Amino acid sequence: MTDALNIQGSAAVRNLEVGEVVEALGPDEQDSSSRGICRVRCKAVSDGSIGWCTIAGQQGIVFLKPC
Repeated sequence: MTDALNIQGSAAVRNLEVGEVVEALGPDEQDSSSRGICRVRCKAVSDGSIGWCTIAGQQGIVFLKPC
């Protein structure tokens, strides 16, 4: 979870744990500093932290999925 949409130049807010639930706060957006990575602004249910999370990596590894 980072403080800005673009991964490059952003600061980490915190790491998410496997299985942690986040609430999407808007539509997914494309990170212009990378090759088509889609990110979404989220709020962690556990502590209320807000930041940008990557939906899936460039090799297709899924980090977030709807539940």
